[in-house]
Amino acid sequence: MAVGIPVNAALTTVKEKTISVLVGGLLVTGVLFLTLGFFFNRVVVSDLRNVLEVFRAGLRDDEEERFFQEIHSKDEITALQSAARAMALYLRDTRRQLEENALHLEQTVAERTRELSESEQRLRDQVAARNRELKTLNILAELTTQGECLSDVFPRVLGHTLDLISADGAGLFLIQEDTSTLELLCQKHATN
Repeated sequence: MAVGIPVNAALTTVKEKTISVLVGGLLVTGVLFLTLGFFFNRVVVSDLRNVLEVFRAGLRDDEEERFFQEIHSKDEITALQSAARAMALYLRDTRRQLEENALHLEQTVAERTRELSESEQRLRDQVAARNRELKTLNILAELTTQGECLSDVFPRVLGHTLDLISADGAGLFLIQEDTSTLELLCQKHATN
């Protein structure tokens, strides 16, 4: 015995339901994909482009502009990685250059300070020498203007002169006009 059940009507219904679910699922998935793509572009990609524009705003020369054009042709994530790598290299080079400049600056300041100290010491020595000379000249002027006898003034003038100049001894001579000879008036630690 055989029993026959017609399944064509049921298969047609199942087929229609399957096709409608499949088409509906594809439509919903497509709409969901388009919506996610739109929001992803709106939120993530535009922000990444804004970050890339921040990098671009710091460019100074044509080489950097060419580099930006190269990375701009890539996707945003790769471009951002390349820009971050370039920025890290630039910062490293800039830091090295700043450290070198600081080192040279410290050396230059130390050298200038040493030179200024030496110059200051030379000026102090010169001022002290000039002060001694002026003091001696004042004393000599006082001695010569005092109404004393020249034979008393000459030894004191000679003593003060020896204090001013570095010599072991000295003598004071006058020219005798009538004989054109030198006459020794006084001496101090000098040999004939």
